[in-house]
Amino acid sequence: MKKQPTREKLLDITFDEVYIHGYTATSVDTILKKAGIPKGSMYHHFKGKGA
Repeated sequence: MKKQPTREKLLDITFDEVYIHGYTATSVDTILKKAGIPKGSMYHHFKGKGA
């Protein structure tokens, strides 16, 4: 099984969270917890929630 790149993993989880809870109810902390990724790694790939 091939490991999913971090950026793709974050995008997939974010899509699911926004679809289920809506943009304003989706938190970066929830996304990171589900992805098992530290906050610093997220900011390596994205500027912030709106990026």
